[in-house]
Amino acid sequence: MIPCPPGKEVATYYASWSQWTWPVSNLRADRLTLVLYAFARVSPNGEVEAPDPDFDKPARELSELKERHPQLKVVVSIGGDAYSVNFPAVAGDTDKRQTFAQTAINLAQKYKFDGIDVDWEFPMNVQDGKNFTLLLKECRKKLGQKGIITVATTPNALWYEYLDFSGMHDVVDFYNLMAYNFAGSWNKTAGHCSNLHNDPGSGATFVSVDKVVQNYKGKGVDVSKVLLGIPLYGVIFDGTDGPGKPYTSIPGENPSYKDLPKSGAKEEYSDRAGASWSYDASKKEMVSYDSMEEIVEKGKYVKTHGLGGGFFWDAAKDKQGKGNAVVIFADALQREF
Repeated sequence: MIPCPPGKEVATYYASWSQWTWPVSNLRADRLTLVLYAFARVSPNGEVEAPDPDFDKPARELSELKERHPQLKVVVSIGGDAYSVNFPAVAGDTDKRQTFAQTAINLAQKYKFDGIDVDWEFPMNVQDGKNFTLLLKECRKKLGQKGIITVATTPNALWYEYLDFSGMHDVVDFYNLMAYNFAGSWNKTAGHCSNLHNDPGSGATFVSVDKVVQNYKGKGVDVSKVLLGIPLYGVIFDGTDGPGKPYTSIPGENPSYKDLPKSGAKEEYSDRAGASWSYDASKKEMVSYDSMEEIVEKGKYVKTHGLGGGFFWDAAKDKQGKGNAVVIFADALQREF
C-alpha cells in the first residue's frame, strides 16, 4: 500500500493541549500529508502569537516529524472558537491586517512550518467576509506563492453566505469544511451529526455533507480545494428510541471516537443517510458519530466527487492500532469504487 494517496490530502488537527495525554509521536505521520497545529491566538493589535509557553514543545516536535517524513506538511492554525474574538477588528484595519500577516508567517517560520490555517469562527456579515478576503490576500502577499494557506469554513448557510469565495479562490489552497455538528439541542429529535446524505423520511437528517458540498459548488467553489471535515467524537442523545425520535437531554460530554461504541451499545449504519450511530436500549442512549464504515464511505465520497481530501478534528480522539481513522481514510482514498 502506498503510504499516502497521490493527489489527495489526509489531514488532521493536532491541538497543543493534547500533548499531556496524546503526544505528537502518536500521529500516523506515514499516512498523513498535512497537520494543522492548533491554536495560535490573535491579539487586539493583530499580532499572532502562541497562547502560552506550552505551545512550543509540540511545535518543535512537529517540525522534527516533518523532517523525517518528506511528504508531511505542517501549518499553524490561528483562531478557533477560543481565539476568534479579535478577528473582525483586525481584518477591518489595514495596519492590523499587515501585522497579522507578518506575525503569522513569522510564527510559522520559527518552527519551519509550511504555512498557516486561518480559523475565524465566523465572519458574521458581508463586511466581515470582504475583510476576511483582504486579510488572506495580505497573508498571501507576505507568504508568497509557495506557502500554504488554508481556511476553516462552516457548513451553516447562514454564515457561509458572507464568505467571498470568488475573492478567496486564488489566495486559498484549501477550505477545511467543518462538516459536523449538524444536529444538536436545537432539534426536537435525535439526529445524525455528520451524515453524508439527506434522508427526509427518517426525521434524523437536517443538513448533509452532500447538500453543503453542492451549495459550495453553486457558489463557484472549486471542490478540489475542499477538505472534508470528519469528526472524531460523538454526540449523545439521552432518553430516546433512536434516530428521528424525541430525546430528553444532550449531556455536555462528547465521547471520543477511540471510546466508541460504548460497552453494551450496538453500532448501526444507514445507507440512505450515510450515517452511523450506536444505541443502547437499556439506557435509551443514542450516540451519533462516524464509525469505521462511515469513514470509508467519506473516503469514497471525496474520491468520487473530486474533493481535495479530508481532515479530522482532532488527532487525540483517534484510535491507536486497529481502527485508526487516518489509516482507514487514507486506505479508502486508494481503493477503486
